[in-house]
Amino acid sequence: MALVVLYDAAVQDARNRLRSAQIAAMTDVLDTFVTSLPQQDKYAAKFVSWVNSLKPLQAASPSVAGLCSKANARLLAAQTRAGDLYQNGKILDVFAFGDVFRYLGEFIEFGSQAGDANLKGLDQFRKGLRNQLAFNKAINRARLPVPGFEFTGKPDLGIFKLSLLDRSLVKFMERYYGPYVGADISGTTTDALDVLAWYVTSARGTGPTDENLAKAATYSIDIGAELVPIATMVLQYHHSLTECGLALALPSTSMAETADKAGLKSFDPYDFGTLINQSPDWKISAEVAARANAILKRDLGGARLVILRDWMDVEAMPPSDRSAYGEIALLGTADAFSALNQLEGQIFDLKQQYPEFSSVRDMEYYAKRSRQDPDANPALAAMAQKQFGNAELLLGTDASGTTVKRRLAELTSMRGDQIDALSSGMGAASLLFDDFNKALAKIDPTGHALAAPPELFADEAAATHAVLTADGPPASPGEQQAVTSPKSSARAAPQPEKAAEAVSAGKAPTPLKTDADGEGEAQAKPAEDAAQKAGSTSQTAPPRSQADILKSLDPTAIDALQKLLAAART
Repeated sequence: MALVVLYDAAVQDARNRLRSAQIAAMTDVLDTFVTSLPQQDKYAAKFVSWVNSLKPLQAASPSVAGLCSKANARLLAAQTRAGDLYQNGKILDVFAFGDVFRYLGEFIEFGSQAGDANLKGLDQFRKGLRNQLAFNKAINRARLPVPGFEFTGKPDLGIFKLSLLDRSLVKFMERYYGPYVGADISGTTTDALDVLAWYVTSARGTGPTDENLAKAATYSIDIGAELVPIATMVLQYHHSLTECGLALALPSTSMAETADKAGLKSFDPYDFGTLINQSPDWKISAEVAARANAILKRDLGGARLVILRDWMDVEAMPPSDRSAYGEIALLGTADAFSALNQLEGQIFDLKQQYPEFSSVRDMEYYAKRSRQDPDANPALAAMAQKQFGNAELLLGTDASGTTVKRRLAELTSMRGDQIDALSSGMGAASLLFDDFNKALAKIDPTGHALAAPPELFADEAAATHAVLTADGPPASPGEQQAVTSPKSSARAAPQPEKAAEAVSAGKAPTPLKTDADGEGEAQAKPAEDAAQKAGSTSQTAPPRSQADILKSLDPTAIDALQKLLAAART
């Protein structure tokens, strides 16, 4: 099937559909963790027990007393939220998981600055999980707090309180792929992986050396444990899925000795299996990923989205032209896009495409800056031109049966009324759509909405995986036993000129200013109420599987429902 062209309102509708599918998939992750997965309460109980076993720091000297106090405030906050997560044999507030990871990341950071030997190695690993260039604030990670945000009444969440600058590379990618611009690449995601790796090494009884932490981090991703903090961030609008996936997919010094030199082998936002490295080791997380892919396939008809012109491009036009232009996008299958691709790698593998976006961003951004343009956002059409060249696109067939084609450069320069006129002249044979549902029907005439997602618990024995029923799998032969200091001598220190957050050697650690979403540059906040909140012990009935529901329906009713859905799609 050829690509179809979306314009005007259809582009935003496509974004909304993609966002809806991602939210549904992340909700399924948490739903599986809370209600559907046998033995999950045991995992939560063990994790919370471990969090509560962590001890406050003791200041070695008055000079670090303030840092120790800040670290201990974060530990207290983590333990308080751990009580909100799990009590009396029941998981309560699953979103508390995200807060626990964030507070423990800051506990590690402040504790390291205070000189704690056991936390220094963990903090080094935490920092090393962040790709130095992607997190460099002078180059790529460009964001500022929204002025006067505290008076807006909006939630204190990254996507709402941060504004991405024109040079932000992740912003450029999010504009191109959708579904929305977030809060830039996520340090909280890599911090959560550091905490998970610490937990796994503690449960295994091995020391948190760099080698052991890297193995534990890979293990945590492969079994789907990292999906939980990702889901909490996406659902609470701290970060977009793109920002979480990229943070794990780009090469890092902490994962330099692993096969892929990163947490993720690849990252394709249309393939949730890439978030667990397509690992078959744990059946349940693989089924969660498969269901997420089925949701995407249903909601978008198996199609993918690339935006050629968005409202930021339109805003960069002269004011007199803006009302005449709207958004334009391409919608089609991965194969249809690949047929036009002129770059190395897969179009939707964001790990592979990151350097290409960097190259186009540099050219566009600095050219606009040299002209002193007030808007220096890179043009999406420039990336499309590099990706597809000046490809000739099939737009439909006119009344005489002649195929209508336009070059990419011509399409991206057309006004809305010109696209309307072109589409009207082709009638039903047009591949230009300002209605997303009509475009979806063209892409997906058979109706992917009828495709059944894979069943959960095809084999319930898989739920007895070691991470859920015990303190994790046994240590591999190469893993060392517990050590006093987890410092590593194997990894070279980051290059100062590339480090986003370098601390001068030999200087006493000083409190860092708050990065607007609390990532990386932590600041102590008032300790949260330490009182444990009582949790409900009421039991809920196990959810019915899709197969059970379908079995309970009359076959005639199922057939009628399918026909009704098919008619609605056409």
